Amino acid sequence: MNVQQNALSRLANAMRLFGEANLKFERLKKTDLEEAVHNLDRAFEAKLKAFHSLYDVDKAEFDYFAYADTAVLILKTIAFPMHKSGN
Repeated sequence: MNVQQNALSRLANAMRLFGEANLKFERLKKTDLEEAVHNLDRAFEAKLKAFHSLYDVDKAEFDYFAYADTAVLILKTIAFPMHKSGN
């Protein structure tokens, strides 16, 4: 598996995990709202990190800034890093 395939595989996995967290959110919020929000937040963060990793290894072959949606995601991850101190 090459680097791009690995990055795409990680993005696909992160998207699946986000989907699962989203499906579980309604049920879990009834018993533990904080955990439900935390799970969804972390899954979304993982999805953004995986997308940025794909951008890092694939930017020479695909113009991410030619499309508004991908450009916004890349700029968001650059401008607001998800690494939070104390977490």
